[in-house]
Amino acid sequence: MAWLECEFKEKVERIRHLIVKEESKAILITSQTNFFWLTGGRPYINTVLEKACAEILVTEQAVYLIVNNIEADRLCNEEIVGLPIEKVTYNWWEPKGAQDKIRECVGDGEVLTDTNLGLKFSRIRWDLTSVGDDGDVPFLSQT
Repeated sequence: MAWLECEFKEKVERIRHLIVKEESKAILITSQTNFFWLTGGRPYINTVLEKACAEILVTEQAVYLIVNNIEADRLCNEEIVGLPIEKVTYNWWEPKGAQDKIRECVGDGEVLTDTNLGLKFSRIRWDLTSVGDDGDVPFLSQT
């Protein structure tokens, strides 16, 4: 179950603001908690692990799902349906498959992770979005 696209886009803009603030090329979402916060999709196989079964790479221009070939279809067809995320797959047996795909998407430059940013990333999750459960934008005049 993915969030509404408008909620997703609002959260991506928060992440992009953090990219600029941290003078980075991109932020890589690696944890289950942050993956779910951003997409609404279930990013786990094993709920005991903190690491998600795929990663979300946010750049100033695009959002990528970095995922092995085994999890790709499940995530795209069941968990992040309708969200503007480009799927980038690698073979599960490639030890540096994810790293190689991230470099292909970003090129040179620093890529920060949600876990390395710690509290800085958590702070962008603390504020509620402007999107209500029914898709309406609350607090805006309907006149």
